[in-house]
Amino acid sequence: MAKIFTLSEANSLIPQLADSLEKISGVNERISGLTADIRLLFDIWGNEVTEQKNVDHHLYTTKIREREEAARTLQGHVEEIQKTGAIVKDVHTGLIDFYHEKDGNTVFLCWKHGEQKIAHWHGVTEGFSNRKTLELLDVRKHFA
Repeated sequence: MAKIFTLSEANSLIPQLADSLEKISGVNERISGLTADIRLLFDIWGNEVTEQKNVDHHLYTTKIREREEAARTLQGHVEEIQKTGAIVKDVHTGLIDFYHEKDGNTVFLCWKHGEQKIAHWHGVTEGFSNRKTLELLDVRKHFA
């Protein structure tokens, strides 16, 4: 069963989530750089770079291993966030949702990295573009 958050509970996680997303951002940059390096090797050598006799084969396999390791690190950071009950929607923009109850219906509290606190929500079948401000909810009733 998914954790249902109050606004206070979700907001209390923001510092931890922001820290994790900073780490994720760094790992994403590393993955992008390694991917660019791998593409460059393919641009230079084509599929020959995958053959052991190629002079850049060792460099290629090293970059592949480093990228795989970075991907595992990124997944670890995502799992760390998920253990809190929060849902990582986009690792590149730092978009996080939290399950919340509104009038007996489940909705998402929505937070994006860089925002000071949660100020938006949307339905579970809606996305970021359908965010609504918390003022549209009865704060006294739903965010104790």
